[in-house]
Amino acid sequence: QLCRRSQQQEQQQQAGTPPDQFHNEDATPAMATSSYAVQSQINDAVGCCRCYARDDNEDLELPMTEGFVANSTNSNQEQVYQPNSNTNHAYASSSNPDMISCLFRGFTKVCCGSCCGCWWQCLGMCAVAQEDRELEAMLLMQQQEQEESPEETNLTVIRALQLDYLTFQKFDGYYPAIQQLEQTQDSSFSSHLKALSQLSSRIVWRYWLLILALQGVIYGVLQNQWTQFFILLGVHGQAVLLLYFVQWKWHKFDISIDATVKWVASGAVLGFSMGLLIETVEMIVMGLVVLIIFSAQEAQEEQAQGSSFRPNDPAEYQQIIKDHLGFYALFLFVFAFFTAAFTEEICKYLSYWMVETPDQQRHDLNPDRRAAQITIGMVAAAIGFAARENVSYVMGQGTAHDEVWVLAMRSLLPVHPICAAIQSIGIVRRDVEGDGRYQVGRSLLPAIVLHGAYDFVIFLESLISFAEMDPNDMTNDAASQQEEDGESELTISNVLPQLAMGLVFVVGGLAYYFYEARQQRQRLLAMMMATVNDEEEIQLQNVHPASNSSEDGRKFKEEGDDVASDSFTLA
Repeated sequence: QLCRRSQQQEQQQQAGTPPDQFHNEDATPAMATSSYAVQSQINDAVGCCRCYARDDNEDLELPMTEGFVANSTNSNQEQVYQPNSNTNHAYASSSNPDMISCLFRGFTKVCCGSCCGCWWQCLGMCAVAQEDRELEAMLLMQQQEQEESPEETNLTVIRALQLDYLTFQKFDGYYPAIQQLEQTQDSSFSSHLKALSQLSSRIVWRYWLLILALQGVIYGVLQNQWTQFFILLGVHGQAVLLLYFVQWKWHKFDISIDATVKWVASGAVLGFSMGLLIETVEMIVMGLVVLIIFSAQEAQEEQAQGSSFRPNDPAEYQQIIKDHLGFYALFLFVFAFFTAAFTEEICKYLSYWMVETPDQQRHDLNPDRRAAQITIGMVAAAIGFAARENVSYVMGQGTAHDEVWVLAMRSLLPVHPICAAIQSIGIVRRDVEGDGRYQVGRSLLPAIVLHGAYDFVIFLESLISFAEMDPNDMTNDAASQQEEDGESELTISNVLPQLAMGLVFVVGGLAYYFYEARQQRQRLLAMMMATVNDEEEIQLQNVHPASNSSEDGRKFKEEGDDVASDSFTLA
């Protein structure tokens, strides 16, 4: 359609026909250029499951490109371009298709692509990612062909790709309003909400509030469990409270609410889903390994003792754990450090890395502010990840009393945001300080160690508590009676040890972060001072080129140092 539209515009220019008088009999409704039609096609292309109108390209005359050659002319003496046999384009295989092409053609003949003129498209956002890479490569090639400088080429490509996901709203379409709030130092929360982009507004008003409303209907109206709904509100409220202190209270003008919302959504949706999928696969593999090992061992014991293993008897499991406590401890160590900590920390980093905001495109920020943006972005993505994880942990408990206990513990032990802040130390050293030694592995290693050690201690304490439990309390009848009586499985006696050990890791992680952050801030201030001194030297040479050693030159430099010192004191 784009090729055909481009040909029409070229014919308009050659014939001198005004656009409103030019009509093409072959034009289709899909070529409508109204904003509604364009937005509808965008929504269909990137939706999770949509029907997308098929492009009728059978008679399309393609322009000359690298993969096409002109080999004939039509009745109007116009060149018709066909695929070059030396290229590997999909069009080139039309005359001599391979097996994949034949299978695809057979599939399309029986699918709705031929029946009703549309494609049934699932997970179109996967194709958008590939289109983004192809578009970047195409723009780079086009700009290089125009013999522009590398700086101009990169700037042109960056501007062309500065679009929000889903809505395709340009950065310069909403970011000037955010910059205006920064320039006027407007602290009104409603003003910052009005400056949100279309994507952030959709996330806040359409998705988040709609999910809360649906959960209220499900828990409150249909099931009459308003306590569960208010506990769920507490989970979301805990995340909002953390964001208030992380972004709004001290950094509302360093990073916008718009960028923060996108990072939170990335962590809650993309990061958590990716981590859940990877951890599920890893747990299945590890479970199969343990099952094979113990199945062979139990078969040998049954043959030697003549007794059968009862899989529904908790006492049997307790005895197995006592007999193989070291093996289970090793299993929990691997699970805590590799399955949980390693996977989740990488997913949280990718949640930050996948989001591109106009705040990150600014080149007029000092190093300290750029570092603050990285830290807030990574912590915001971790808060979204933790909020989604807390919903699954909290709402999976048996009673409301247990859910409140779990919510309180996870609120007092914000391990995910702390680990994300520790990650940001290494990322700032790499991206802001320019320290090439700090790549992803070295930057994430301290956070993985802290997260893995925290999980391992908590898991090991639960394992030992289960091994020492009274077998009479683990029977199904006792558990059923306890559930009917409304008794809670979580009490102060069994929660306090985990809470105490968790607080040790939380305090230790915070101490490590603040120490490293203080050292990093001193390095960033040194970078800023070095930059200012270089600028002063240049100004001094321009103003007093022949009196660098004179009294006037020294006096001028001393005044410049005083001004620079006062500016950094104020900062």
